[in-house]
Amino acid sequence: MSMKERLAAWAKDIERELSGFCEPEAPEYEEFSRMLGYGLLGGGKRLRGGLLLAAYETMGGDGEDGEALRYAAALECIHAFSLIHDDLPSMDDADTRRGKPAHHKAYGEGMAVLSGDALLAIAAERMIVKASEAMVFERMKRRVDAARAVLTAAGMRGIAVGQYLDMVGTGSVRWKDGGIEDRAALLEDIDRRKTAEMFRAAAEAGFRLAGASESEIEAAVSFGLKLGMLYQLRDDLQDADTDKGQITWPVVYGINESKRKAEEWERAALAALWKLGGRGAPLAQFVEMMREFA
Repeated sequence: MSMKERLAAWAKDIERELSGFCEPEAPEYEEFSRMLGYGLLGGGKRLRGGLLLAAYETMGGDGEDGEALRYAAALECIHAFSLIHDDLPSMDDADTRRGKPAHHKAYGEGMAVLSGDALLAIAAERMIVKASEAMVFERMKRRVDAARAVLTAAGMRGIAVGQYLDMVGTGSVRWKDGGIEDRAALLEDIDRRKTAEMFRAAAEAGFRLAGASESEIEAAVSFGLKLGMLYQLRDDLQDADTDKGQITWPVVYGINESKRKAEEWERAALAALWKLGGRGAPLAQFVEMMREFA
């Protein structure tokens, strides 16, 4: 089975897991549950969760008691929270998401903020619950470390500060008065935090749950960050004609140089897997899939 087929199957598994994340405790909360589900369910390739599951299997994880699936779903829950907030008028001001009205268009801005906050808390709770179920200290440590790997992608290290940099970026000195090196540094800082950290979290958490060694985890972290940068670059190229004063690779480098940069990130991502030997082959397929964004 190809990685694309595996991802399609995992996406269904993740969707089923996510459907239990926002079940109402009582009938009076059903509308709140539907509101969370609007932003969480029924959309996307579940690429980040799939990467976590692929990383887990790469290191010999056996899927016992669905631990990796729970973490994959939690990662997708955090991704959903970031998209809901990203679409808000005060941020990227997007009217649609995945072919339907953006969350704030369907429920209002206040409810969109509330939903994003709730989804982040739910993701943390679901991972911590899984960690507390572990009966052996070493297994519990793996789960706690994996939860930490995921949650650090959402805060000061990742999405939150990345979104901040994106919002203030075009008004900053680095952008207005800087040369190409200053603009490029700002671009890479934003993309590493907003996008690449989530891919890093997926690869790292999968390896940690499977009990990988520290050197193997180091390779996973390096691979995830480079894969995430490649993903964002390919995405920017795909949307180059619709950019409106945003901080993107084609805006900073132009189309041709951006394509060359994509090739560099691709080689770097594959090189990060070398220390895993043949075991890294399944993850290398993620690099190949990024070419679809060219």
